[in-house]
Amino acid sequence: MKLTKKEQANLKGLVDQIKQVESAIGQLELQKSNAIIALRSMMESLSGVKASLTEKYGDVSIDVATGNFK
Repeated sequence: MKLTKKEQANLKGLVDQIKQVESAIGQLELQKSNAIIALRSMMESLSGVKASLTEKYGDVSIDVATGNFK
């Protein structure tokens, strides 16, 4: 027994759509992973800058927009 051409086309279409969505999800997960790695690196850099500024100016509050501190 065999599927009709319409049934086979419908089944193949759905399977192809599922594969496309799975691939898109995989790409998004990779982008997410890369973004997390980049964020961690930026946070480490920020910690270093904060430490350097604290050493130079003491424990102050800095307005990032203006560069003024209290």
